[in-house]
Amino acid sequence: YDPLNDVASLTPTIDAAHERDLAVTGAIVYGLSPNLDIAAMVELASSLKSQCVDSVCIFDPSGMLHPDAARSLLPVLVETLGQVPLELSTHCRSGRAEISVLEALSFGVGVIHTASPPVAGGPSLPSATYLADHAARAGISCTTDRQALEE
Repeated sequence: YDPLNDVASLTPTIDAAHERDLAVTGAIVYGLSPNLDIAAMVELASSLKSQCVDSVCIFDPSGMLHPDAARSLLPVLVETLGQVPLELSTHCRSGRAEISVLEALSFGVGVIHTASPPVAGGPSLPSATYLADHAARAGISCTTDRQALEE
């Protein structure tokens, strides 16, 4: 990813990965900025899609993605990307990650970055087991291998 969301600077790396038949996830760094509204995020996602990435990840290392913003942004990105899967990686620093992730799942975000329970939460990613339990209660299918997490 490029922390400044300069998709053009990623082109050489994306091309090199494609030449080696590697899967490419293009990341968009989420932040609170008037320059990073829904239209800007759609433009970034469209640019990554045009570079034939295998998936696009919304990367929120600060955990600032509010559930309301998730409700506004994520459905638009899912629609924009079409068959290109959308991923979400948000950290728990603000206490919003779990709720934002559950919103994301309900809007068709297909991959959620999580951590095993001993290292989840705080500055880390949300707990895989916590989210799998809540997804199941909401009727959302989940491919989490619970046995592997418990071992």
